[in-house]
Amino acid sequence: MNTLASAENIENNFYTPKHLLLKESVRYFFQAHRTNVPLNQEIILPKGAVEVIFNFYDSDKTILTINDYSTVLPRCFISGFRNSPTTLDLPANQYFFGVVFHPLAAKSIFKVNLNELTNLCVDLTLILPEFSSVWHQMAEQSTFMERVNILAEWIIQEISDLSPREHMINRFLNPDTTFISTVSELSNRLCYSSRQLSRKFFDITGMNCEQMLSYMKYLKSIELIYYTELPLTEIAYRCSFADPAHFSRTFKDFTLLSPKEYRQKKSDIAGHYFENVR
Repeated sequence: MNTLASAENIENNFYTPKHLLLKESVRYFFQAHRTNVPLNQEIILPKGAVEVIFNFYDSDKTILTINDYSTVLPRCFISGFRNSPTTLDLPANQYFFGVVFHPLAAKSIFKVNLNELTNLCVDLTLILPEFSSVWHQMAEQSTFMERVNILAEWIIQEISDLSPREHMINRFLNPDTTFISTVSELSNRLCYSSRQLSRKFFDITGMNCEQMLSYMKYLKSIELIYYTELPLTEIAYRCSFADPAHFSRTFKDFTLLSPKEYRQKKSDIAGHYFENVR
């Protein structure tokens, strides 16, 4: 477990599961606890994730906006892949606990069509009413790891076996995976025809093969911008963009920012930045 604190009133926790069955379903757990924070807008760039998030300060309303869709965050919600930035109009106090799933594991566990969650967040209690009780169990805990253990136990009970090809797709959709640059290479690696694979990706992400390859290049570039000081030109070529201009156009399509602007705005969490709009 790693705890990062950028200020006395901001704490972020992360945990990567060690349990073999859990690792096949979950990429990581996280928690963000902020009190009396003056910044009141958080922008989250697309990050290639299916998430379930518990909102423990539900008395302080948080407004989420993606494209033209706005909603008040419910106590517990699930969100799918995003290809546009998410804006959170935050109250002074926020307390979020979440889990990032391997996409096909989430589809199996929650019995949802993931492409129906693209660029949306949906109240999870409408899909699984039992999560109202799970929210209360989680809210009663005092530590991050106690919450991890409760949710991990529930997930392990619900895990279904995935096929080897489904595991391969999950691994490809992890931003840390070995990079693949062409549709034919991807089809060969995952043992699908390009048409089958496009349908599979669209069912999961709302994007076809070509779009997903651009998306994965973008996700890799986010990591390199955040974790390294490499020149942006070098990052463009490491992520297999045709040239820096292509890199900049693709990055801006997903984020509304240039790579340089993101590097200037980045916060203590990769893919997030804050704006004080007061």
